[in-house]
Amino acid sequence: MVCEVIFAATVPSLLEREFKRTVLVAKQEWLRGVFADLESGKLALHEKWLREMSSKLDVPEKGKSLLGRIE
Repeated sequence: MVCEVIFAATVPSLLEREFKRTVLVAKQEWLRGVFADLESGKLALHEKWLREMSSKLDVPEKGKSLLGRIE
């Protein structure tokens, strides 16, 4: 009975941690791909699009100042 209680409390916690870790790894891999595509020129960000998106979103002032650096 004690083993069943420990098992019932531990397994969901382990599964949740593994799920969170897996999602984090997937996000990191996706971001690495985006950065690689930006560096290689395969993906380009356009100033007009960035300004339109920043006007629609709540972009912090620090982020808005970065827009001035884009050529």
